[in-house]
Amino acid sequence: MLGWLLRRWWHGHAPDPGAATYRAYTTKFDRVISGEEIPHFIGDRRKVTFEEYATELDGSIGKWRAAAEIAAVEAVGSVDESVASDTVASLLVDHSGSLRGQRAIIARAIIEIVAEYWSRIGIRFEILGFTTQSWHGGKARRRWKWAGKPRNPGRLCDLLHIVYRSADDSAPGAPWTVRYINHPELLKENIDGEAIEWAASRLLALPETNRLLVVLSDGAPVDDSTLLANDPEYLNRHLRSVLAATQAQGIDIAAVGVGDFVEDFYAKQVMIRNPQDMASLLIPFIAGLSRLRVRAE
Repeated sequence: MLGWLLRRWWHGHAPDPGAATYRAYTTKFDRVISGEEIPHFIGDRRKVTFEEYATELDGSIGKWRAAAEIAAVEAVGSVDESVASDTVASLLVDHSGSLRGQRAIIARAIIEIVAEYWSRIGIRFEILGFTTQSWHGGKARRRWKWAGKPRNPGRLCDLLHIVYRSADDSAPGAPWTVRYINHPELLKENIDGEAIEWAASRLLALPETNRLLVVLSDGAPVDDSTLLANDPEYLNRHLRSVLAATQAQGIDIAAVGVGDFVEDFYAKQVMIRNPQDMASLLIPFIAGLSRLRVRAE
């Protein structure tokens, strides 16, 4: 909401020329952790209670997955095994605060369904997450304030990137730790552009020829601390620049919207509103992406 209000206020005002170049005020406090480190990182004193809650959701999500599995089995026949063996994919998951509640449950189901499908067709894949370590900035913003609030500071939050599953993991499907997307203490702000740069750099370091990046998102990038100190289009502009640069590097990019359209940023996209969309929309979309489907000569 704040981002939308800022954009309305900014309309008709010429931006400072010095604000055009994207940068982070500091990266000193950014962190990359594994999924197993999440409970320790967020200081979860109710770990057992959360695990019980996450397990309770398994029943409902299991029904959605069962319906999607039928569609997945049919879609497997359209995959060229020789192409799949030379393909690596990454599922990059937005952990923004707006994803809480029902949207987070749907997001978790999407993660598990996509991971199972990719395992079934035999491609290597990663599952990554991105958020921030706190609301309204963090140590980076405090450092900026102590420095006298210089103009055009750039990104003013502390990033938190999560590796749930690396391409070298051999276990099929998604690990148990993806259930932490249902933990409200983990979901905060979202800097999509830098997250995509991070995910893309991991894909480019791998030997496969075909690289696919699927972003699971419920809207535009938002960080109030950054938007208040820069122009309101700062994060959107950077995201579009990163997407263009990533595609130019030979990575196929697509997006799955969770309850919200993402077509403003992604040419290839589908929106999932409810569990019924998993089989009818999600599986055909994932199966048809990039070079995984056999092409007619």
